[in-house]
Amino acid sequence: MGLWRRRNHLRAHSYRLRLPSGDLTYHQRYILIHECVHLYQMCLHGSTDNTPYWFIEGIADAISSHVFDEHEKSVTLDVLDKGVTPNFLDDGLTALRHHPMTIREIDSAPGVNRGVAFVLVNFLRSTPQRNRQFHLWCDGIMKMPPGKANDPAIRAQRETAMEKYFGPLDKLEADFAEWWKARRNSFHYVEWGWEQDRNTFAAYGFAPGGKLSQMDVLLPPGEKRATIPGEWIMLPTRFRDDRQDRPRRCRAEYRRAARFQRRPGPGRGRHRSWRS
Repeated sequence: MGLWRRRNHLRAHSYRLRLPSGDLTYHQRYILIHECVHLYQMCLHGSTDNTPYWFIEGIADAISSHVFDEHEKSVTLDVLDKGVTPNFLDDGLTALRHHPMTIREIDSAPGVNRGVAFVLVNFLRSTPQRNRQFHLWCDGIMKMPPGKANDPAIRAQRETAMEKYFGPLDKLEADFAEWWKARRNSFHYVEWGWEQDRNTFAAYGFAPGGKLSQMDVLLPPGEKRATIPGEWIMLPTRFRDDRQDRPRRCRAEYRRAARFQRRPGPGRGRHRSWRS
């Protein structure tokens, strides 16, 4: 376990140095939560490499996708749609639109786009029934022998277990394709420098190379309020600029973005609604 902790400490440190927001507060929290999910899986079954890559990283990225509230000192985990990087919903949907993949293809790939893994994990938990089926499937695959996740016989066992709990795989494949094609990310992270505190985005300053920090809010003009059960739609109530010398044009963009506000939707749990 000590060696595993050292390895993951180095892994987290490499993320910190490599990713564009590695020194930002949000990303430090993401790394901590993400690695704790791996540690929890290790504590349960002594290994993570008895499960496929998309599951190992997808479940950790799904849970560590979060929104922090500095005032309340609280964190909301398992957020599907949020703004700051890493934005795996944006990455996964973009990858799938460019190169659609089936569940079988994702499961058989030794390494798959992390965003695609995130999208698949969220699909498999997207309804109460699928979530229960996913839990039963997880209990089975986590008991498989370590180091053999990519073995054809083990993959066949996973596929058999998936059909046992989820029903016919062709139907599940069709549902998956329909689900991700209907999803839309609310944000696209363009340039470095964003933090999120509850429903506020703050820009640290200029991005490398003299570029401006930029995040796109993908809400078509005039779109009416809608509710999407079972998902988080996080839109900012305001953008904050920490640099007073930022060009007026950028401050005007932040004021326009302030029209997009988040409102609680009906029901409990992960139900949210948005309006323009």
